[in-house]
Amino acid sequence: MHLTFDTWTQERYGPRSGRAHSPTAFTRGAVSMNDFARGLFVTCAGLWAGSGIFFSLVALPTLFMNMEPADAGRTAALLFPGYYAFGLGAGALLLAAVAILVARGGGRHWYGIALAVMLGLACHAYATTSVRPRMGELRGLPTGVEEFQRLHRVSVRLNAVVLIISFALLAGSAKLLDRR
Repeated sequence: MHLTFDTWTQERYGPRSGRAHSPTAFTRGAVSMNDFARGLFVTCAGLWAGSGIFFSLVALPTLFMNMEPADAGRTAALLFPGYYAFGLGAGALLLAAVAILVARGGGRHWYGIALAVMLGLACHAYATTSVRPRMGELRGLPTGVEEFQRLHRVSVRLNAVVLIISFALLAGSAKLLDRR
């Protein structure tokens, strides 16, 4: 008998049952949209939380402990566009996953989750489009020190909100996704 990949997977994993039992299950349509959205949710929540935690608790402290403050600030300013773009992308995909789960009847609790994600995205977007550019204009100007420090505090608070939301979503994802 000629053994094809499809017959091999059926022999190994059993007949197609509508569940993801084989390496080709997704291409055959055996992975449901809900399963896809749930996986996307966990992945994006993890990436969003992880990028913020790494940047805030590893990258920035390392820069400021090992470099002169002015040099560390300039280096951090070079990293911020990538950090914010990555965060906005992860947050947007997370919102897309939530939208899929809402549309597919995932339950009323997903409306609250959607609002939390939108709040996090709004904070991230405001920091990206308003706070960070203005801080860049003020960096190094002797007359802008007070405004720079005020904007820095705003930026820290906005990022704290995003971290709290993304980490809470990640930490609660097992419970959230267990609800049918």
